[in-house]
Amino acid sequence: MRPHLKRTLVCLVASLLTVHAHPKHFYNPAEGYVHPAPACTAHPARSYLAEGSIHGVPQIDSRISFTLSGSDGVAATVCPGSSYTISVNFTDVRLAMLTSGQAVAFTRPAGGCPNRADLGGSRTIGAQTGFVVPFKVACTASGQLMFRVTSAAVEPPNAWKQNSVTFAVSAACAAPACATTPTAPPSPPSPPDAPEDHDHDHDHHDHEHAHAHPPMRRPPPRRAPPHRLWVMRGSQRGRH
Repeated sequence: MRPHLKRTLVCLVASLLTVHAHPKHFYNPAEGYVHPAPACTAHPARSYLAEGSIHGVPQIDSRISFTLSGSDGVAATVCPGSSYTISVNFTDVRLAMLTSGQAVAFTRPAGGCPNRADLGGSRTIGAQTGFVVPFKVACTASGQLMFRVTSAAVEPPNAWKQNSVTFAVSAACAAPACATTPTAPPSPPSPPDAPEDHDHDHDHHDHEHAHAHPPMRRPPPRRAPPHRLWVMRGSQRGRH
């Protein structure tokens, strides 16, 4: 293939990939121009013109707005263990990529990252002026949670437009499921009962009998001495 034809073909393929603002062209190496796959919280930080992107250098768009809502309506803080929705709104029809910290899990994650969402599904027909994105906050959440979005219109001019918002995490309102009750350490197992040694018991019993003192006997009652009769014999009376 001639060099100029090869360059033309490469530019044509790149144009087909990037004329529409499909977020997957950034986070999915198999369909885009970022190699290797970017981190789950990564966003475009420069122009990828050399790689085939026509979006140019990302620009901050303060007109992109965010609204956090919980079970009680609009929320200003985030509670660990609770579920929310975040609404992202634009001034025109766009596709977008939304990310947050590790403590956030979007209901419809993208590219194998629980904390990344592809708003519009990288389909031109999915482009909207706003998206409502449900997510759940992990019990480990603390400090602050930042949500960041990169968006682009589906038709030129479609420069990357970015914005972000941060919400404080309040441990005081953590969901009951996040409560942990300390448990006492298990007691050590009781030693097994020693088997009964009947022979030993008999030997011990016999040993006690062998060393036992014999019972003391009472002395027999003393008998009174017999009475003696002194009789004078007649044959001895006349003798001197």
